[in-house]
Amino acid sequence: MDPNAICYPSLDQIGEDLGLTKQPIRDAISELKAKGFILVGAEPYNGRIMGKRVIYQRPTPQFTIKVLVEQGTIDGDLFPTTVKTRDPKTVKSSQDVVAAGLRRLLGNDLYLAYELFVDPAERKNGLLMALNARIEDIGKVDLNAKDKHQEKDLPDFDKLPEELRKAASAAAGIPF
Repeated sequence: MDPNAICYPSLDQIGEDLGLTKQPIRDAISELKAKGFILVGAEPYNGRIMGKRVIYQRPTPQFTIKVLVEQGTIDGDLFPTTVKTRDPKTVKSSQDVVAAGLRRLLGNDLYLAYELFVDPAERKNGLLMALNARIEDIGKVDLNAKDKHQEKDLPDFDKLPEELRKAASAAAGIPF
């Protein structure tokens, strides 16, 4: 894998490494791509226009979560949608882990805006808006930087994209 999280294995190489034929590998790659765990593309090989090699890239976690939420695989709280009953002990410990992870992935302001949504459908839409905003900012923002509003309970609404700012303001009962 190169520094951009791109790798170039052929199906033959993957098959040799795993002891599989090409069809199960193609099926697995298609499934991983459909779920947002890898991106697949092609680029010229050895400078030739006719010859292309397949490239595989690991997307950002924000992209993968967005795809899983959009597909309905996970809900706005990042729980699997196939699980209908949740054990309260598991929910509490999971919520703490999810909160810490989402705060890191979204940044403090986007996370606090997401937290304002209570209704499950609104929470899912709020999460998607926050993920889209963060994906758009990747590369422009240091995800490890400390946010000056980290200790506050409300996001800096001026930093939020307009659609999320309006929805989060309404969810918090603050006139826009």
